[in-house]
Amino acid sequence: MKLNLFIVLLFIASQLFAQLSVSGSIKNEEGKPIAGANVIISPIDQDLTLAFAITDKDGKYTLWLEESIHELYEVKVRAFNYAFVSDLINESSEHFDFVLTEKPIELQEVKIKASPIRKRGDTIAYDVSNFKDIQDRSIADVIKKMPGIEIESSGRILYQGEPINKYYIEGLDLLGGRYALANENMSADAVDKVQILENHQPVKILDSLVYSSRAALNIKLKDKVTYSGKAEIGAGFSPTLYQVNLTPMMFTKNQQVLASIQSNNRGENLQRQINVLSLEDLLNDNEKYVNNSWLSIAGVQTPHFESKR
Repeated sequence: MKLNLFIVLLFIASQLFAQLSVSGSIKNEEGKPIAGANVIISPIDQDLTLAFAITDKDGKYTLWLEESIHELYEVKVRAFNYAFVSDLINESSEHFDFVLTEKPIELQEVKIKASPIRKRGDTIAYDVSNFKDIQDRSIADVIKKMPGIEIESSGRILYQGEPINKYYIEGLDLLGGRYALANENMSADAVDKVQILENHQPVKILDSLVYSSRAALNIKLKDKVTYSGKAEIGAGFSPTLYQVNLTPMMFTKNQQVLASIQSNNRGENLQRQINVLSLEDLLNDNEKYVNNSWLSIAGVQTPHFESKR
């Protein structure tokens, strides 16, 4: 009987000694308790969490290990806005306090990149910087890479396979249908956005009366006053060849000026840049040559009413 009791007491004692309990408090440098700190215990040679605790409102914690099979353990403490701290304990450690040093979290800079294409109502805006490469010189070089837009060899611009009906620069129609002159000579560096105006009715008075399935293109510049254009002079010998392109441009919100002097003996067709590329402007030009005798205005006659009886 005594032997059995001795064995039971020995077993209980072995279990008590096998368990490890560590408690303590977490405070800051001013002695104030830190609530919500994470406290874990791990073997010193392994990244393994054996026990976990969170400090209460008084900054106190208690860690329990069911089995103590290591000679040394590492207690790690982490708390928001405080530097990480850890220390070593052995099997005989029962109480361990920590003092944390305040360390504000440094947030890394977050850069938000705008979407290259934005749609608002009937207006689609393409951000030029997202499509421009270092070798692109004119805005035409950039526009031809924008989804949904094509530029034919003639210089005519298509949106979704259909020719645009207007080419605006800051909302102004400087060149009518002869927009290739501006499109191929305006520097890409001067342009902020290229806008597509879907269902665009160029005649303002008909905007709400006559539906248009065609689109217009509008150039949005970076600066309020923009000077752009091309200045190229080249020559070669054997045989003697030359090329001159002087196309200065000046744009403001209310005033736009473009001049161009071009010449070459290389066989390059310069007429192409001043051809009318939109159907609407071509029809307007043709109206200038219509014989006035074709136009007639019918007289308005007063209808006959019987006298009132």
